[in-house]
Amino acid sequence: MINYFKNTDDVRPLLTFILAFLVIAIAALLPIINSLHTLKIGGDVILPLIPHFALRNAFDWVDYINGSYYSTDYFIWISFFYVLEKASFTIYQSAFIFQFLIYFLSGIGMYMLFNLFNAKNKLWGLIPAVAFIYSPHRYDHMVFFYATASSIWLIYFLMKFIRTKSFVLTDVVWISLLIGLMGNLPNPKYHFLVFLIYLLVVVLALYLRVISWRNIA
Repeated sequence: MINYFKNTDDVRPLLTFILAFLVIAIAALLPIINSLHTLKIGGDVILPLIPHFALRNAFDWVDYINGSYYSTDYFIWISFFYVLEKASFTIYQSAFIFQFLIYFLSGIGMYMLFNLFNAKNKLWGLIPAVAFIYSPHRYDHMVFFYATASSIWLIYFLMKFIRTKSFVLTDVVWISLLIGLMGNLPNPKYHFLVFLIYLLVVVLALYLRVISWRNIA
């Protein structure tokens, strides 16, 4: 939240963020409110109905092919449901929470990303945030959704670097965690697209002299 609350004596930025937080939360709830007791979560539905057993088989050694490493991937996906199962949530409630977190975190990420370069009314950031929540990505493969949210936040940290010309330790930790989330998926398109965005933005920033090689180092 780079310089989001510049003046600690002024409560208006805080109130603005709270209002945006609530609007994005409501926007994330509306498209899924009718799915609380169903498994209608769109696209490819890969729900580990018995997370305990699915987690045991997520990573394995296959003896009959000379001990080759075999992964069904989705380890993070299965782990999410496994933790909620242990907390006595039903599979329907777990699916609902998963959907909400993906939409909500995506919306907050878009809001923060827009306002990195928006010096005026921060509520303008609600437009891209809500638009993304209701964009066609909701009908894509559900199992890849946490990579969608991770991609937005990875781009946020890139733009934050362009804005501040520096990384801090917390940035490195968050970027590592986000790449770890995306790296657990079998489809590499998210890594490839984020890499292209990073490359293009950094080259353009160097060309426009927004940053220097010293900043990158």
